[in-house]
Amino acid sequence: MVIGAPSPPLRIVQAMCTDGFGGIERYVVTLANGLARDGCEVSVLGGDRVRMTKELSPSVASWHPAGGMPRVIARLAAMGRLDVVHAHMTHAELAAALARPLTGARLVVTRHFPARRGATRAGRVAAAVIRRSVDLQLASSADVAARVDGPSQIVPPGVPAFAAGAPAARERAVLVLQRLEPEKDTATALRAWACSELGDHGWELRIAGDGRERAALEALAADLSIAGSTRFLGAVDDVEHVLARASILLATGPDEAFGLSVVEAMAAGVPVVATGRAGHLENVGLCPDAVLYTPGDAREAGRRLRELAEDEPRRAEYGRKLQALQRGHFSAERQTSVTLAFYRALVSAPRKRMM
Repeated sequence: MVIGAPSPPLRIVQAMCTDGFGGIERYVVTLANGLARDGCEVSVLGGDRVRMTKELSPSVASWHPAGGMPRVIARLAAMGRLDVVHAHMTHAELAAALARPLTGARLVVTRHFPARRGATRAGRVAAAVIRRSVDLQLASSADVAARVDGPSQIVPPGVPAFAAGAPAARERAVLVLQRLEPEKDTATALRAWACSELGDHGWELRIAGDGRERAALEALAADLSIAGSTRFLGAVDDVEHVLARASILLATGPDEAFGLSVVEAMAAGVPVVATGRAGHLENVGLCPDAVLYTPGDAREAGRRLRELAEDEPRRAEYGRKLQALQRGHFSAERQTSVTLAFYRALVSAPRKRMM
């Protein structure tokens, strides 16, 4: 080694065993792009081919489909010596743990959901293997850290800065931006919309997202006589575009681990009405003027929507405060710098098991 020569870039892999594109994949894209921008050699495994190749920066070294645990293990082994493998969700964690003797990498995991590993017998075996191999565990929120197994360092997800739309130019629309799955409780959004009666005053409810509950939710909208003012957009690729046109975001998840769509709305300067529990308390809830409601209480949510919709100056000021909060606490740059500092400290330290 030549004294004074620059250190080689860290060789990092962000590993998933998924083939979709949701909050975890977006987390990985944001982090991988930031790490590559900061000079790391970054590869990504997993996620939807079209979306990942579209969203990842050209400076990211490579992207590979997951194709299940055996292929992830084989891909990691083929990459040779690595500095860090950062795995997301149990299957990827186990794959990275099994490949570790071949890569020599320090293993970092992020816990995205507030649940302990090992709900089944096979899961308990996998959990034991993972725990023995993990060098550092991160958590997306304090709520997650408090409810998972093992000590965690909290690194909230960040999002890129959005261009805020002019409040006066926004459309009279309330946006719901989430997967249409039971845990998101989108039915409460429809009931809240009916209670608000905003549809009778020229406003529209827009549901952006897809999932198993879509047909049932469309039927509920008809039963509540709000189908005429409710529009189901399906899955959307351009989140910034739909946020730029909305005047309010409604987030109904009763137990969100973090709530990435809320932070995206904050980045766009969109006022947020959200459940006052779990991860929402750690993002929008940090604003003194946060508009929160009791999870599942459609009447209260509807009332909060109506009050905010009828007060344009309040919406504009609230949106500005949320955007400032996002830029200070939940930026992509902050997520990257904090995570990279953990990587560097881990790589430079003597090897030891931290869990």
